[in-house]
Amino acid sequence: MSGQHTRWPCLLTTPLGRPTSQPLVLWTPMVVVPSLAVVVPSLVAHELPERESSPVGEHLESGARVLVQATCGGWLQLAPDYESQLLCGGAVAAAGWVEERAEGGRALRSLEKRLPSSTTYQVTRAGGPCFAWSSPGGAGEKRPLETLQYEARVAVEAECGHWVKLKGVPQPAWVELDVFLAG
Repeated sequence: MSGQHTRWPCLLTTPLGRPTSQPLVLWTPMVVVPSLAVVVPSLVAHELPERESSPVGEHLESGARVLVQATCGGWLQLAPDYESQLLCGGAVAAAGWVEERAEGGRALRSLEKRLPSSTTYQVTRAGGPCFAWSSPGGAGEKRPLETLQYEARVAVEAECGHWVKLKGVPQPAWVELDVFLAG
């Protein structure tokens, strides 16, 4: 495979916006970025979603926090935004793609911040239905939630990046934090 790249099921962008001669195909953006933590001793970010591509930035050490903006066949693209830079440093935050799995299991895990049991948020997004997903980041099953009407107060149990987990819902229900910040 040296000198050649495979076709990925995603749109390839280099970490610093450098042009690439790689084929352009579809990628899967996250609706809003979730927050993850590295759970392996060290993780290398790559310019493109394949092991043979050039490493970029510094290695992510165990416990490093990152935000993810897209997925591509078992790879996650780090979000190059200000919040991500605050969490893990500029060199790492602007780095491209990391593998979702490592030897022995997952390389990253969701960072759920548990909230006090009495926490409620008020829906500030008007018009149209609000949707929930079974996992943060717009991953998993998507379903409309009739209980999320404009100005409704809802109990929440956790946050993960730009996502909120609703309390008292039969299945896990993750909603964009923007539902409660719109206006």
